[in-house]
Amino acid sequence: ITVGGCASLPGTTTVTVSAAPATPTASNTGPYCAGATITLATPTVTGATYSWTGPGAYSSAVQNPTRPSATTAMAGTYSVTVTIGSCVSAAGTTTVVVNALPATPAASNTGPYCAGATISLSTPNVGGATYSWTGPASFTSTLRTPTRPASTTAMAGTYSVTITNAAGCTSLPGTTTVVVNPIPATPTAGSNSPVCTGSTILLTSNTVTGATYSWTGPATFTSAVEDPSRPSATTAMAGTYSVTVTVAGCTSLAGTTAVTVSGSVTPTNTITASPSGSICSGTAVTFTAASGGGGTTPTYQWQVNGSNVGTGGVTFMSSTLVNGDLVTCVMTSSSSCATSSTATSNTITMAVTTSVTPTVSIAIGSGTNPTCSGVSVMFTATSTNGGSSPSYQWQINGANAGTSVATFTSSTLNNGDVVTCILTSNAVCASPLTVTSTGITMVVNPTPATPTITVSGSDLISSSATGNQWYLNGVLITGATSQNYTFTANGTYTVVVTIAGCSSTASAPMVITTTGITDAANPYLLSIYPNPNDGNFNVSFNVADKGTYKLELINSLGQLIFREELKDFSGMYHKQLSVVEFGKGVYTITLTSDKNDVVKKIIVY
Repeated sequence: ITVGGCASLPGTTTVTVSAAPATPTASNTGPYCAGATITLATPTVTGATYSWTGPGAYSSAVQNPTRPSATTAMAGTYSVTVTIGSCVSAAGTTTVVVNALPATPAASNTGPYCAGATISLSTPNVGGATYSWTGPASFTSTLRTPTRPASTTAMAGTYSVTITNAAGCTSLPGTTTVVVNPIPATPTAGSNSPVCTGSTILLTSNTVTGATYSWTGPATFTSAVEDPSRPSATTAMAGTYSVTVTVAGCTSLAGTTAVTVSGSVTPTNTITASPSGSICSGTAVTFTAASGGGGTTPTYQWQVNGSNVGTGGVTFMSSTLVNGDLVTCVMTSSSSCATSSTATSNTITMAVTTSVTPTVSIAIGSGTNPTCSGVSVMFTATSTNGGSSPSYQWQINGANAGTSVATFTSSTLNNGDVVTCILTSNAVCASPLTVTSTGITMVVNPTPATPTITVSGSDLISSSATGNQWYLNGVLITGATSQNYTFTANGTYTVVVTIAGCSSTASAPMVITTTGITDAANPYLLSIYPNPNDGNFNVSFNVADKGTYKLELINSLGQLIFREELKDFSGMYHKQLSVVEFGKGVYTITLTSDKNDVVKKIIVY
């Protein structure tokens, strides 16, 4: 510097000039709807600081700042610079667009509604907008004016609608409240039917709080009264009357009642019996009344022989009636149109037969008890009150046997068997129908085995140690009851064993021809054994000379029962015969040859 012409020495300084940072690139994520958050961004610059400015005095030192709750006043140009050292870049800019939200739509409905009606929703038209409805019970719709048919009370409540404009911005929801009222329950209609002509028809309905009523009926009848009346009834007023109730504008289904208008009626009453006709004492009989003109609640008084019985119902039952009892019924009519208050029925005269008790007893008709095995025993049933054609079921030890007749014969009974008989009566009024006899317990002893005879010297020996009875030529030898018998005469010997009253069949004959004693009356030794017998016996003879022999059996009537002719015959003859089927009596048997006739009598017991 120079002062007073004098110059100083020079002072020096060093100047550094740095290049300015590049202009940053600014950006945003718009456009935005009002209320959204504006997001700004610029690339990272190493060592730089950032400075944002924008509408509404906006500023920020953040690299990527945000600006919440956007309004349209925040729309415009946003600038950003970066500073490195003391050098500031030129500003980079980005334009932010903020679109206003659509106006909140006005939502409406055409209610209130009655259950079952169609809900209609509506919002004004907004050009270029889309719509979104939501509501109770998961309702959604994208229509501007949606409907919801067949409404229920569950569909009542708040419905909301939003609109979205072309910029994609959605309005706040507009709301409308839908009211769905239930349909009232069908009312209960009643009347005083039946009514007589000229009287007053009284109609009734149950009370419904807050309801109005609407009646309709024959002959253009209408009424808004809950319980209307219709005086001076005529037959034209008969028919069906209907009533509906309306609550909160909703009308119920119609309840109905039928009204009958009658002229005067004459009560009638007829009774029937089941079973009808003749009955047995103790049988339960049900009487039933069929009445006419009795009104809605007729009453009945039953009578037996003019005395009141029963409980007043349409039926009467008794099991104690006796022959000749008179049953009637008096019906009292509840009809106001009845010409008389009571009607007496026809009279039923009871025919009651006294019950009888069947009985049956059994006895042994033929045979014995005790008896022997294989011997036939016949049982006979004797019954009382069995009717004209009783039937019998014989039983042995409870198992059916025999036929349905009053006798039963068996030869196969076992010891201890119990024989009974069941009678089924067909007698009128038999009670019970079936009865069982007292049983007969059988004692059946075994029949001894058929004995055999052996000869030892002049002794005949039975195979049975006891119970023996010896026969000569079919005739019982008195006192010959030992096991051994010493013979003294020629002839045909047999033995029968009897134990506990049961006799064996006769043994095979033993013919003795060695004693030197001859029987001139019976040269052929014709023998019948046993004799007497039960119809079963043996015939034997022994001839030495060959020839023709005839054997004939005749009964006491002279009828030929058996005949046999033997030609060129000699030797021993033996045959078993039976005359059981020909019955008891005295039979004659004759053995004839060209030399001799031998005759024997046979007794069958």
